[in-house]
Amino acid sequence: MLLLQFVNLGQIKMFSASTNTPSQVSDNHLIVCKELSQGKLLELQYAKQPSKDFCTFVESTPEPEIVAFFRGIVIEVEETREIRDFHMKIVDEEDKFRVKIFYGAEKSGPVMLPLEDCISCYPNALLFASEGCSLKAQDCILEEYCDQPNAVCRLDAKGRSGFVITPVRHVERMSDLNDKELFDLWSLSVRALRNAKLPFTSMILNHGTYRNHEHLHLKVWVDEVMYEEYCKKWSRSRQELWKQLQQLSIQRKELKKKQKLKQKKFSSGD
Repeated sequence: MLLLQFVNLGQIKMFSASTNTPSQVSDNHLIVCKELSQGKLLELQYAKQPSKDFCTFVESTPEPEIVAFFRGIVIEVEETREIRDFHMKIVDEEDKFRVKIFYGAEKSGPVMLPLEDCISCYPNALLFASEGCSLKAQDCILEEYCDQPNAVCRLDAKGRSGFVITPVRHVERMSDLNDKELFDLWSLSVRALRNAKLPFTSMILNHGTYRNHEHLHLKVWVDEVMYEEYCKKWSRSRQELWKQLQQLSIQRKELKKKQKLKQKKFSSGD
């Protein structure tokens, strides 16, 4: 049976971008939460009518309400249900966006690195230092979308079709962001999509052990064929970078397959 509840945003404390001090939000119901699979999957929706796709929601809704919506998700997931490790996925379905929270699976989490090696914090950090690659984090930054102080838009370092949006400040959870950082994270994702004239297939924001990188990062995935057409508009140097990232991704996958095969043979005693 589906469990349905409204999140009371009168409980939510919002934080000033300059001071991180709490300010009250008016009593309102912005979120409907359904438990689709006990211990595994939640679905949250924006409760107000009319229904909206995600990009329209961000573009047409007042900034404080967008912030309150995501603060409400944090309260429902992390505080009320005490879920700290989860895969958060936003999708558009039937002209309405839905936020899905997958949790309960065992995950290993990210490899903990020194802060100075964080590719989301330091532009000169090497993308794949252990692989002897000279590419740096700054090579993936899409400067045309980075005219605000709180968030950065990048190419996916693994050569996948989409954008990666990261807060400038080193944080690990959405709840750690102040109000302005929270709004800029989501608004930049929409602006990148609109400017590129691309619809998204999903947006992913992992937390806790579901992450593969410590620094909070929003992955915005788009259709591969449409993204390839978008890539044709890039400069020659960016297209060459993109091909290099894709080739490195293929090489890493092949290496992992060889390592798994070697480990399997070793375990079986062959």
